[in-house]
Amino acid sequence: MAGKPISIPDLLKLEEAGIETILLADYIHLGLPWDVFLNRIDSIIQETNLKILINVFYTPLHDWWLIPIEQSSPAYRLTRHINYINPEVGPSIDRCMMDILARVDRTRVQVLFAGAGGGEFLWEDNNLSCPVPIKVLTDFLVDRQRICADQFGEVWMMHHHNLGGNLDTTTAINNALYNAFPTDEYEHYRIQSIQFTPGATVGGEEFAKRAVLSNPKSKYFVGSEWAEGLAVNCEKAKDHGAYGFLTSPMHTHISYTQIEDWMLDNIREAIRKLSLERQ
Repeated sequence: MAGKPISIPDLLKLEEAGIETILLADYIHLGLPWDVFLNRIDSIIQETNLKILINVFYTPLHDWWLIPIEQSSPAYRLTRHINYINPEVGPSIDRCMMDILARVDRTRVQVLFAGAGGGEFLWEDNNLSCPVPIKVLTDFLVDRQRICADQFGEVWMMHHHNLGGNLDTTTAINNALYNAFPTDEYEHYRIQSIQFTPGATVGGEEFAKRAVLSNPKSKYFVGSEWAEGLAVNCEKAKDHGAYGFLTSPMHTHISYTQIEDWMLDNIREAIRKLSLERQ
């Protein structure tokens, strides 16, 4: 995951170490001027062999997609909710995703729709009751996923199972996606990025482990806890039933500004271990 812009030389190092796919963090890349964003995609396509995933939407492209700020509780006014009641919001998000795909190599670039708040939940605010039935939220999500799923026959969703305390719609989301995109026709992937976060609530790791193991229809990429965690958490990830790792050697939350040799060593070793597990 490119939580900071990564130079082409560093991307080539990651590719040499075995990385095949890069997730462009939308809170970094979708906030860029449109031409800069598209040029960055083009340079990755032209100078590497990486597949590119673009996650929509943590950073909304249009303010009017969200509920009015006065309808958000103070804690959520910086990350307001999608206005699910407005019938124009969903089609507008679709048009933005299609606009991205129209300007890039669709064989190498895939858009994902994660839902509000980076996919934590469809409704995260403990201080504000959800204004619509859960089915309205899941139907909205399924409709946005159709563009993504039709690209490669893959359904991706980001979940943060072990945050706790919120309106947890994980089960409702999964059931809606499986019904709309049968597992005998589509491959289902999930990203659970805080699998091993020490501060997670609701039982922490054990809760996250049960969440993955109880959902065998999907292949889970779990957060490694940066490049250091590729070594520390590899055995635990296998025990949790994870399919692979989402790792972010450079991120806004950590200080690294370039790819270092020890990161590449950890990546190679994690790939080796996970490959042996799948044989």
